[in-house]
Amino acid sequence: MTVWDRPAVQRLAKVSDDLRATGLTELLEQVIADVWDVNVARHEPSARGDTARSLGVTSAENIRELLLRDLTRPDSPWLARGVQASTPEGALTIRTCGLDLRIKKAPSARDRSPDWDAFDWHSASATHRAAAQQNAAAYMPTATASAQLALPGMPSAIGRPTGLTQVCLVWSGDGRTGLSAAWLGFPTLGRSPWLAVTPLWWHEQTESAAAKHGAGTHATSQPFSAQDVPELSLVLKTTARRVNG
Repeated sequence: MTVWDRPAVQRLAKVSDDLRATGLTELLEQVIADVWDVNVARHEPSARGDTARSLGVTSAENIRELLLRDLTRPDSPWLARGVQASTPEGALTIRTCGLDLRIKKAPSARDRSPDWDAFDWHSASATHRAAAQQNAAAYMPTATASAQLALPGMPSAIGRPTGLTQVCLVWSGDGRTGLSAAWLGFPTLGRSPWLAVTPLWWHEQTESAAAKHGAGTHATSQPFSAQDVPELSLVLKTTARRVNG
């Protein structure tokens, strides 16, 4: 189990609460889950030459365009809530509550659980790399900044966690069932690519969804409580995804 930086976890808990209060988390969940479910249903490797990469790229582009359209149209209710969206260098950036939020699909995994150490911001897009750099400049635990553990007498961190304003929503999807999961985290540079990560949702199978995808009724292969979560105890949300059969 990954143990995240405690002050960063506390800061992330507040950030997560703030995003939920705006209603933005619910919107992101609905759009990402719907896009992935629809694209998995029409994914046909044998008939159309679809690949796992094409599925992920198409879904990411669909999510970006749908969110951008919803958040920026002239009559969008999100404008009154102080939510702004733009696409610098083609990457969707959502600004609200003093935060910059970006969305990234995790590499394919058997059980939808990302390998958090596998993220490499140095080779990522310029916008994701800049976000990690900004967080690292604002707050860096001493042990994270160096390959050596902090020595006695050294400050525990450089900067303050309140300066962490760059957040990333990482989502993952099951290519067999059309189910999705997502986490919120602070990207950074150093020994670990993340200062803290917290779950947002982990959808479980319903009978109608199982019939649609031909997977058989089942729950997720790993219960939500067993997912890779921060050391601090946070309130987690588990939802069931209903799909019309």
